[in-house]
Amino acid sequence: MIMADADYLRLLPSIPVPEYAYFPGSGLPHPVRDPKGHSYGRKHMAGQGPKALSQENWFENRNYLLAIDFFNLGYYWEAHEEWERLWRVSGADTTSGRFLKGLIKLSAAGVKVRERSIHGVRRHAASAGEMFADVAAEADMDSFCGLDFTRLQFAADRAAQLAYKKDHPAGEAIRVFPFLLKPELPTPTIWESGSLSRKRYSGRIGVSPDPACFIDAPANCRGPRGKRRDHFLQRTATTPSAQQSSVGSSRNWRFLIAERAGYC
Repeated sequence: MIMADADYLRLLPSIPVPEYAYFPGSGLPHPVRDPKGHSYGRKHMAGQGPKALSQENWFENRNYLLAIDFFNLGYYWEAHEEWERLWRVSGADTTSGRFLKGLIKLSAAGVKVRERSIHGVRRHAASAGEMFADVAAEADMDSFCGLDFTRLQFAADRAAQLAYKKDHPAGEAIRVFPFLLKPELPTPTIWESGSLSRKRYSGRIGVSPDPACFIDAPANCRGPRGKRRDHFLQRTATTPSAQQSSVGSSRNWRFLIAERAGYC
C-alpha cells in the first residue's frame, strides 16, 4: 500500500535508526568504509544474515521491513543498502529479486534527490516503475510482499515528475517523497504459549512470529481459549522468544494481531 504523506508508525521500532542519513557528496563519513561511519564494522553473526525474500515470508524478513522503515523515514541510502543485501541473497533473476530491484531503484531516486541530481532522480524512478510493471506481469498478481503494484508504479511516476527543494541539511533524515510505503500485513494468528502450531481465530488464518506479539494489546483483550492478556503474558514473558526483538515486537503489529483476531 502506498500512503499519502503522514505520520509513520515504524514496523521495527526496536531497531535504532542510523546517526545520520548518508548520501554521496554529503561530506559525512561513509557508513561502511569509514571507521567513523554509523555502520562501520557491523557484521551479522553466523546464520543471522539476510534471508531470501519471498511472498510467503516477507512479513518475517527483518531486512525487508527495516528497509521500508528507513525509506519512509528518509534514510534512502540505508534503505538502498538493506534492499540490495536482500537482492543478493534472493537472486537477481527471481521474481523477488526483480521486485527488490524496483525498490532499490526507488530508494536510489531518493538518494539522487539529496544529491540534487534531477536527471538521476528521473532515471532511477522511471526504471523503478518499469521494473514494477514487469514484475506485476510476470507474477500475475496485484501485489507482492505486501505492496500494491499499481500504487508502486504511481509512486515511481510521481517521484520522476516532482520538483524538489534544492537544498537539505547534510546528515538530516528528510522524507523527500509525498508518499509512504506501507505493506498490508496478513491477518495474524495468536500463538498459544509458544506453541509451534497455528491457530484459527475469527475464521481467518495468519502468522505471528512469536508469543511476545500480545504484549502491547489492551489489557481487556482475551487471548487463546479466552485467557485474558495479563494471564497470557504470565505464560509467555519467560519464554526465550518473548525476550527477543522480532516483527512481533513492533507495537502496531502486536495490536493488529489482537485487533484482527477479535480480542479487542
